[in-house]
Amino acid sequence: LLRLNKVRVSDFFFWKGEKVMFTPDVDDLNNDKNSNTVSITATHGLVFSPVPVLAEKDVVVFPTQRLGEGGSCVVYLGEYSGKRVAVKQLHQRYAARLEDEAKMFRVANAECVVPLRGIVPSRLQLVLDYGEATVADRMVEYCRDDNFIVLTVESVVKAMNSLHPLVHRDLKPENLVVFKGGREVKVCDLGISSFLVGEEEALGTFGYIPPEVLRGGRSSQASDVWAAGMILSEMLSCRQNGARKTPLECYGVDEKKLASSAAFRAEFGEWMTKGNNGILVPDGFRDARTKQLWHHIGEPCLAIESGDRPTW
Repeated sequence: LLRLNKVRVSDFFFWKGEKVMFTPDVDDLNNDKNSNTVSITATHGLVFSPVPVLAEKDVVVFPTQRLGEGGSCVVYLGEYSGKRVAVKQLHQRYAARLEDEAKMFRVANAECVVPLRGIVPSRLQLVLDYGEATVADRMVEYCRDDNFIVLTVESVVKAMNSLHPLVHRDLKPENLVVFKGGREVKVCDLGISSFLVGEEEALGTFGYIPPEVLRGGRSSQASDVWAAGMILSEMLSCRQNGARKTPLECYGVDEKKLASSAAFRAEFGEWMTKGNNGILVPDGFRDARTKQLWHHIGEPCLAIESGDRPTW
């Protein structure tokens, strides 16, 4: 038995060529003398599985069938091993992200994360399981289904809990993929994820970026919790928030008042109470279940101070 003490967040070690990261609350490392394997036990530790490298000839891409696009990539329908896949094609200037993002998808035992089949480095492609839609694609349909709303919230929580200490930084309906006719929801697009504390730059999508990041603070687990609250508010109100591009459009706060926590709190609090622009506060609740979802999950996730939000 090898017990690890005083392990810092930044500590890594390598096992069979793979980088393993531990957070401060490491349990231990167990060596089973009766087997040829070493089992790693770590509370919130992340173990990365190898990323398969696929041959160009094995991955067929249909360039006329776009599934989506973002600032760093275009996603096409494709085929691999006789099955439909989603092929994420990175733009050349984001080439350095390919292996890093692929690693994030290969966290061992990750729940509710879109499976990665492999990468094609020469084409800057990530090959992922194909889902029939995103939550954003069918928001109007899905927001009327209370069971699906509960499933979505549970899936986001499970995914981010299993990926801890990863911070996604771009949770939104477009990055939640639906499988099996709505019986599964999985998180995708880990391209700008980071460990524990993100960069100072406000990366992500306006409408899901929390107040502290808009004010120049760093992203954290609480940032993802805020985004989850925004997703829930959209689904309960059947309105999408992602089209908004400024703090005023997103949260009813003038950009000049972002620096002042008190000013932000005052304007945002009034705006949230009134439900301006038809988001954040649902117009009404279909039943007691959706009301509970909002008051017990949605509102706490949207606490203005990050420390007041629940954790995964």
